[in-house]
Amino acid sequence: MELDFYYEKDKKERESFVIYHLRDRLLYGRKILFERTISGFLDPLEVENYLNKLYREVCSDILKICIMESREEGLPEEDICIAAVGGFGRCEMAPYSDIDLVFLSSNEESPFLDSVLKRGYRLLSDIFFGIDLEIGYSFRTTEIKHIDHITRTSFLDSNFISGNNNIFQEFKRNFWNRLNLVEFIFAKLSEREIAYQKFGDNPYLLNPNLKECRGGLRDYHTFKWIFQSRFALSNCSIAQDVENTYVLEKDDINRLELAYRFLRKIRILLHIMARKRQDFLSKIYQPRLAEFLGYKNSVEFMKELIYCLENISEISSRGIKKILQEGFQISSCFSIKGNNITYQYDAPIQIFKFDFLRAFEYKSLYDLDLAINLEEELIKQRHKLKPNDETMNIFLKILKNGKNKASILRKIQSLGLFEILIPDSKEMFLTLPEDPMHEFTIGEHTMVMIETLEMFEKGDFGQEIAEIFNSLSDPLILYLAALFHDIAKLKNSLNHEIESAKIFVNWAKKTRLDKNTINNVFFIIANHLQMVRISRLRDLHRHETIEEFVQLVSDAERLKNLYLISYADLYSLSKKKPSPISIYQLNELFKKSQSKLIKPTSKANFGDIFKKNIKKSFLNKEEINLFIDNIPATYLMNIPQDTIAFHLELISKLKTESPQVYFEDSINKDFSKTTIATYEIEGLLWKIAAVFYAHNLDIHTAELYKFSTDPPVVINEIWATYKNRPIPEFLAHSVQKDLQDILSLKRDIYNLLKQKNKDIEFPVKLFNVNCLNNISPKSTIIEIVAEDRHGLLYRLTQTLSALGLYIQTAKISTWEGRAEDAFYVTKENNLKLSDQECQEYLRKIIYHI
Repeated sequence: MELDFYYEKDKKERESFVIYHLRDRLLYGRKILFERTISGFLDPLEVENYLNKLYREVCSDILKICIMESREEGLPEEDICIAAVGGFGRCEMAPYSDIDLVFLSSNEESPFLDSVLKRGYRLLSDIFFGIDLEIGYSFRTTEIKHIDHITRTSFLDSNFISGNNNIFQEFKRNFWNRLNLVEFIFAKLSEREIAYQKFGDNPYLLNPNLKECRGGLRDYHTFKWIFQSRFALSNCSIAQDVENTYVLEKDDINRLELAYRFLRKIRILLHIMARKRQDFLSKIYQPRLAEFLGYKNSVEFMKELIYCLENISEISSRGIKKILQEGFQISSCFSIKGNNITYQYDAPIQIFKFDFLRAFEYKSLYDLDLAINLEEELIKQRHKLKPNDETMNIFLKILKNGKNKASILRKIQSLGLFEILIPDSKEMFLTLPEDPMHEFTIGEHTMVMIETLEMFEKGDFGQEIAEIFNSLSDPLILYLAALFHDIAKLKNSLNHEIESAKIFVNWAKKTRLDKNTINNVFFIIANHLQMVRISRLRDLHRHETIEEFVQLVSDAERLKNLYLISYADLYSLSKKKPSPISIYQLNELFKKSQSKLIKPTSKANFGDIFKKNIKKSFLNKEEINLFIDNIPATYLMNIPQDTIAFHLELISKLKTESPQVYFEDSINKDFSKTTIATYEIEGLLWKIAAVFYAHNLDIHTAELYKFSTDPPVVINEIWATYKNRPIPEFLAHSVQKDLQDILSLKRDIYNLLKQKNKDIEFPVKLFNVNCLNNISPKSTIIEIVAEDRHGLLYRLTQTLSALGLYIQTAKISTWEGRAEDAFYVTKENNLKLSDQECQEYLRKIIYHI
């Protein structure tokens, strides 16, 4: 554009004139190019050259105008330039390719730069967006700071357009000085693997993506980028530069270049025919392209295309392997050859003894293997290895950001380096814990637990767990807690969780961990058993249970960490999966606590709140009021509205029908929930347990809700399984009939047991009996640990009922032949036991069982 002519315009008219003039120039230039190409007068590959020249001229004029206008304002001038990056930078412009630019200056801000950039933004937006071209632009200083690998790649292809060339050259020098070769190469390889999964892992596709499928343009680019970065070439031409190296033979280079030119030609024609950015070569365009290029039919055309995709895939892949196989040094101690990290034999031992862990960092980040010579050197020198601050910092980086953390830790352990990093872990992988729930050694359990956490992160346990994990502010807390959570078991500590937390703190003081992280990890380790214990042995529908637990965790972040560590711990105890009910209860405790932390319950009248929500389902106002007046507020607060409505329905049927028994499977079909509505009778839970015992059903949790109506009504919710599966329909009908007969006193429980050939009384091997009076304000909790056997709950409830105790809730937990049960009980008139009565009942329970 003639800038003198531009200055003849009135200042107010200049911007609109520039926009009109340059946009018209782009529109007309592109129109002529496309028409001449479709008419056969212009080779499609020439379109790239013309578009590149056209866009560069327009961008150059825009920068010149912006600089002149800013000078007119009298602002102190700063050096600035504009460069093409990405496809524009490598001069590979299909008709609707993105146009990516970067403005560069030595300084980060000044009035002059501010003026130039704002004017440039307006002009670029109005000119290019006005003709449906996507343009990306950014501003950078020549001092390159933190950039992601995609931006780094676009800078590798950068090309000067206009302005101060010295600024651009300084930018390029800084770029090469800061380029991390290993990180860049393996980031590009990882990027291609992800693309193959999405766009096609082979070149033999009916509708290939010319850019992203295997053998597409990106495979060529990736080879070029890796070659260019490996040999530090500011500008790179495969045809010229590769021939001078060992990487590819001349024939391979020629075949690669021919295939690359063919794909570019097809992509250019595809854009013109589609009149938009189009990289998928669908069947719609294949006949048109075949005809245009002179093929007999689309089959012959596609044969040529697939041949080219094959060549690019095979030759570029072989070239990358050759570059990696030849190897390159990555530090004073290590090199990479192929997929292996090798040891530099001339590396000074005074560096190696501190820097040895960096090899594992490379392995973790780039999924590499340790070469045999490196493993041998590590074993040989391990008595001399002395971690310093930087060594421990690398260890923390592996735990926080590395891939396959458990695999890395196993390799560290197999080479005898684990106790160098964590001195208190000596014999960790050889020691079996005394806890019968554990199937693995302490070290192996820890590794399986870390593997489980990694599976959480990747989504192998479902979207909900993955979302919780990925919402953590610092996953390092979780991995450190897992690593140290059982370490005190090596010393046979009684309260191993507290001692393990102390060991971690002593270790952490030698690292660069901040105080807040140390405190959070300490809390998770010290309390890593609490969530499982509470979910298994406490009534989660009671307000005090959730309130006490929420006070313990105090914030949502700690709750998520504690939930995930508890979940992982359960899954890492043995090869067997934990019982579905234990996971269900853990999840229920998490959700109730999370809800409490996010939205604390108000002190409003729960009855009034409930009335507003339930009136739509039940029109009988008197029934609702009677119901509200005779149920604890904690029931209304903790039970979902639809469940309460269902309970009301069952209770209303009691007036005219026998006890109500309803079966439903859990959402994940792992167990059955049985809801029983009946009038209160003596030994209610014992009789229910007896029926389930008679039918070979296993009860995992039993909860009772008593309504102080006249006569009193009880809702019982029983979670049970049959041979570790939900109760089958044929058996449910039989159980339902027997429950109705027993609870309506039409049949004697002992007759049913005799009919089913069940022992009415049998000995129970007790391990421990305990009485807790400080957990619930209205109930006493009796905990019984015993040898597990079928019918144990029947036998325990039989004893408690015979002693005159009323069971409100029963929580049952079993593992490896051991049962741990908790019963919320009261005496007559719904009163708690006194401390003295607790001791008396403990003696009676032990005697009668």
